[in-house]
Amino acid sequence: MKIYPEKILLSPDYKVDKFPYFVSGNEETLIKQIEEILINKFKQSGFIEKEKIEKIEDYNNSGGLFHDSKLIILTSIANVNKLKIENIIKNGDMLIISSANASGDKLVKKIFLTEKNYKLILCYKLDQKLKIKILNYHLKQN
Repeated sequence: MKIYPEKILLSPDYKVDKFPYFVSGNEETLIKQIEEILINKFKQSGFIEKEKIEKIEDYNNSGGLFHDSKLIILTSIANVNKLKIENIIKNGDMLIISSANASGDKLVKKIFLTEKNYKLILCYKLDQKLKIKILNYHLKQN
């Protein structure tokens, strides 16, 4: 399922689902901002422990010392497939894939578009109207 980044940026009450997120695009600053918001939302949902890994093969499904589940932040889409994503979810962990557009990401994007509960957030250059909307939102908040 595709989610627009402004839905997350402009909704302080946005609730994360216990399904994987894929944050991609060519606007790296926006990708990092969305990633941080999602991490904070997952922490509020009970995923206290987080682990940042570069390759999905680096995933270790052993539980933490104090927490059963952890938030996995994957920074590369190399060798990512549906089975490996499902394996992480079945272990009770959560997955955020945060990667700028890369060659070969069409397969991963297709997985996130076709799976009903998987979330795809595409972060591309913001147009002027959206920049104004985000700026006004933050001015009102602060």
